Amino acid sequence: MALKGNGRVKIVKYLNDNFILCRKEIQRRNKYKIPLDSIDEPRKSKWNTTTIGRILKNETYIGNLAQIKTKVENFKTGKVVDVDEKDWIRCENTHEPIISKEDFKKVQEIISSNLKHKKEKPKNFSIYNGILKCADCKKAMLKQEDFRGKRKLSNYFCSTYLYLSNK
Repeated sequence: MALKGNGRVKIVKYLNDNFILCRKEIQRRNKYKIPLDSIDEPRKSKWNTTTIGRILKNETYIGNLAQIKTKVENFKTGKVVDVDEKDWIRCENTHEPIISKEDFKKVQEIISSNLKHKKEKPKNFSIYNGILKCADCKKAMLKQEDFRGKRKLSNYFCSTYLYLSNK
């Protein structure tokens, strides 16, 4: 789907609408001995754009093993920081790939071209972060900022409704 130009939100909607379980939901169902194909059982966990983004950038799917992606910056506080990608330790062809390296490279090019078009994220946080909750699902509302010309518009939305289509 990413190769066809579909974004993370569209991929998430497809997976959730077609009852494709995420890893966390599969683990929960296995733990409580709930059949994986039970559509009647409500899902506690659903796919999200962060997970899809990580999957699309993960070299494991092309047969590579990338290590030392994070390090503990301060052992007293336990603060973990990301390591620059050029300093990762990579071992290529460690296992059978599930997608081709060419397809992976194309997806990375699509992702990087999309990132160039995005505006810089706001540096100030809203006083409503963590306070506004969805009336239906009780999850935190997300702030969205849109720049139209010289005007900056802000609104809040529920990610549950973003990731599920209205069928």
